[in-house]
Amino acid sequence: MKLLNGICCISSKDNSYVYKDLEDTGYNMHNIKGNDIKSIEDLFKWFKKELPQDPPLSGRVNFDALVDSLWGGFDYQGKEKVAIIWTNPMKLIKKDKDRFRILIECLKELTETLTLEEYGINKPIFLKIILVEDDNLFVELNKLIKEIQNNVIKKA
Repeated sequence: MKLLNGICCISSKDNSYVYKDLEDTGYNMHNIKGNDIKSIEDLFKWFKKELPQDPPLSGRVNFDALVDSLWGGFDYQGKEKVAIIWTNPMKLIKKDKDRFRILIECLKELTETLTLEEYGINKPIFLKIILVEDDNLFVELNKLIKEIQNNVIKKA
């Protein structure tokens, strides 16, 4: 897998290959089971439970706090390679597309800034966020992610 850091989409038929590749290259993997995520609030609960944070997340959904907390948590944890694999994200997109867009923009920022030593990170961290979707929804997901990422680039 060529992507060092960032967000990508894959078809569920490629899932086992990607897991093996990540494992073989020493990635610390975290799995979001999209069937269990019914809302952005559920996703934030998952982040709080499963990912390192510094400072800890608390309270309501706050995207800026999420980026800051995960950035500090990954830096403190010190693992050089991290992958978040999210299966079936379209279930959440269909319920809350606007906040999903904001979330993807924030996660893209996180993947980019974790590699920049000028932001004070102890050592660069390569974060891959891999969105895995069934074939019939993969094209729609991939198109949406590219659209979001292109809009982020235009804003910069």
